[in-house]
Amino acid sequence: MTVYSGTINQSKTSAVKIESTPIFGINLILVVLLLAGVVGYIFLSNFITSQKYSLGVLKKEFNQVSAAASIERDTTDYDIPELLEFAQSAGMIEAKDTGTVLEESGFALSEDRI
Repeated sequence: MTVYSGTINQSKTSAVKIESTPIFGINLILVVLLLAGVVGYIFLSNFITSQKYSLGVLKKEFNQVSAAASIERDTTDYDIPELLEFAQSAGMIEAKDTGTVLEESGFALSEDRI
């Protein structure tokens, strides 16, 4: 409760009581929550956008590396007996009747890229 006092006409002292209502506090809390929600939304949407952008950059980089690797594969002459010896020593088996081959990173190569 707030009490104001003052003089009126220099002869009488009066006291005025002003009672504060809880509406102001409720409105203040709602405004703070609204501002926190807007700021949270902005940061969350920026985070999601940056994740999508970085994923797109990684996909583009992978496609460029994959294209460069396919060009190198076409121009490189492999030593088949050396590859066979390596595969046998590493315990690899021949993949028969498959449409795709999985590499170490989990990406599948189709028959036209193999």
